[in-house]
Amino acid sequence: MLLLDSIYIHESGGKALLEYFIEKLIDQRKDFFILFDKRLTSSCIHQLSPNQYHFVTASEKSRKKVYKSVSNQITTIFCFANVPPPIPILKIPVFIYFQNVLLLSHFFDDNHYSIGRKFILLAKRSYIHWKNKPAYHWIVQSERVKQELSNCFSLIKNQVYVLPFFREEVSVHQNAHQTDKFIYVADGVPQKNHTILLKAWEYLYDTYHLMPELHLTIPTRFTELNAAVELLKVKGIKIINHGVINKADLNLLYEQCGYLIFPSMRESFGLPLIEAVQAGCGVLAADLPYVYAVIQPSAVFNPTDAISIAALVAQVTTKSDLVPANILIQNRVQELISLFFTSGN
Repeated sequence: MLLLDSIYIHESGGKALLEYFIEKLIDQRKDFFILFDKRLTSSCIHQLSPNQYHFVTASEKSRKKVYKSVSNQITTIFCFANVPPPIPILKIPVFIYFQNVLLLSHFFDDNHYSIGRKFILLAKRSYIHWKNKPAYHWIVQSERVKQELSNCFSLIKNQVYVLPFFREEVSVHQNAHQTDKFIYVADGVPQKNHTILLKAWEYLYDTYHLMPELHLTIPTRFTELNAAVELLKVKGIKIINHGVINKADLNLLYEQCGYLIFPSMRESFGLPLIEAVQAGCGVLAADLPYVYAVIQPSAVFNPTDAISIAALVAQVTTKSDLVPANILIQNRVQELISLFFTSGN
């Protein structure tokens, strides 16, 4: 039986991938048990029987308590949120899904983060390094992340599998997109670069006298960003913040918007890039390696320069001859599942 440890996963792209992975396990009638983060709310839970899951407080103390009582029926462990098991696991295969490249970055040179936040990131990275064991294996979504992870934690090549996975969907309203509507699917953490994007939208209004509609998904806890959005709205700039949004409503937004605009500075995967291409949106993205690891965008911009972003948006609102974006990777979820259910036998 697979133990799926999803503690620390409760929102954003990690939640979307977790839900998809659980659906595939259910569809294939696999034998598994899940540790859920108590903060998680998800419709996928209703598809499980009560003896298939357990909710746990998001802490290493809680994890350790559960691991010590894990049934001897467990044959493989899959840690879904960057962190190896809280106790040494020596007799069964362990896989860790790594999805936070910020833990690998040289963030001490990044002015977006306070000294306190940098200390927390360093402490998390040190903890992961401490808890890792030579026999553990890691799962990542791209060769770029594999290289960075291997360098950071001194892993050998055969310890890291590149197995991207994502929900495959086909848009049913390809002709509904409006070229004056843009969407950016991201929470409000600094590396998502909302501040530059908002400056670009203000520049479009002040300099180009354009008012394209920008749809955001910033949660309410990011009070400063939400306040900045409200100030721009008072000025007359068209910005709609939907906050945390469910999958059905997000799909509708993708169907309506002509473009995904993606100024994020760092991504381990960039799931919205794939979702937008599947929905038939054009993709205007940061000219950074993580983008080219998963898609060929319609056009790129300098993510540190609001004027660069505004100029590109102004161009695409008056011209509609950009090339369609394309997905460059394959969904390898079946290989991932097969790996777990053969390695423990």
